[in-house]
Amino acid sequence: MQEESSEIQQQEPLQTQQTLRAIKDAHKASSSEEKAAPSITARSSSYTERKGGEYEGDSDNEQEENEGSLIPTDLENTNDAFEYCEQLVEQQIKRSHQTNANMNEVTYGDTDARRAIKTLLSDNLIRELFLKTTRSRSSWPRLRPLFGTPPYNFLRPEDAGLVRAAGLCRGRVNMAYEKAGTTATYSQFGVGHLVDSYAREYRVLAQSDTISNTTLPFDFRNIQPNTHIKVNVRVPKRAKKEKLEMMKNAARRRSLVFPAVGEHLKLSYSPALKKVWGNKQLSVTIKLIVKRVVPRSSNGSTAALIAINDT
Repeated sequence: MQEESSEIQQQEPLQTQQTLRAIKDAHKASSSEEKAAPSITARSSSYTERKGGEYEGDSDNEQEENEGSLIPTDLENTNDAFEYCEQLVEQQIKRSHQTNANMNEVTYGDTDARRAIKTLLSDNLIRELFLKTTRSRSSWPRLRPLFGTPPYNFLRPEDAGLVRAAGLCRGRVNMAYEKAGTTATYSQFGVGHLVDSYAREYRVLAQSDTISNTTLPFDFRNIQPNTHIKVNVRVPKRAKKEKLEMMKNAARRRSLVFPAVGEHLKLSYSPALKKVWGNKQLSVTIKLIVKRVVPRSSNGSTAALIAINDT
C-alpha cells in the first residue's frame, strides 16, 4: 500500500455550531438506520466553547477537490482533540451527502480530515471515533476516505465484524489484525509528530505515566525528564537506486535504518503537526535516548521504540 498524502490548500471558515446542529438533527431523523456498536465514552471538552465559529470551510480557490486547509487549533487535551476530529468527520459526511459523492470516493476536505485524525488522536481514540461513526449506516460510504483502507491497526480483533472489509476496498478480507497493538505498517503509520535530521518520522504513543490520561501524548511540557516514552518510528521509502547511492556514504546511510539503542535523538515537531496544533512551544527541540528498538518485520520500514525523555 502506498501512503496517501497531499499538500494543504486555503479554505474559508464555517460556523461550526450551525453545522454540528444540522448534522445531529439529521442523525436523529435517520435513527432507524443506525446499527448498534460498542459503547462510546462520554467526553468533556471546552474546545467548542473556546473556538466558536472559527473553523475551516469551502473555498472558491481549491486546486484539487480532495484537499483543504486546517487552521492550527489551540487543543489543550485529548478531549479537545477528539471533539475537533469528530467535528471534521461530521462535516465531511454532511458535505458528501450534499454533493452526492460516490461511495469510497475521496472528496473535498477528506484528506485533511484523515491527516488530522491520524496526527492528533491515539490509536484508542481513532478506534473510538471509528466505532462512533459506524453507528450510522449512512456514514459507511465515507469510512475509507476518512480512515484509510483496512485492515486497521487501531481496531481490535473483536471489531472485525463491524463492517465488511471488501466493501471498503476490493480484495480486502480483514478489518483488523489478529493481534491487537500491532505496530503500524508504513501506510497506516499516520502522521509523525516529530522528525529528525535524517527524515525519520516519530509518532509518540499514549503514555501511562503522564500527568493525566487526557494529556496529549506529543505535548512534552507534561512529560517529566527521564520518563520512558513509547514511540513508533518510520524510515522513509526510497528507490533502490537511491538506496545504493546512500549506502556508500556513512552519514547518509543513517537515513535508511532505525535509530540504534543508546542513540541520542534531537527531534523537531513535524510540519504536519504544526498545521493542526497551534501550540506556542512547537519550536523547542525534543531530546530522547533510545533504549529499545523492535522492528515490525525483518524488512519493514516501521518499528516500535522505547526511549527516555531527555528534554
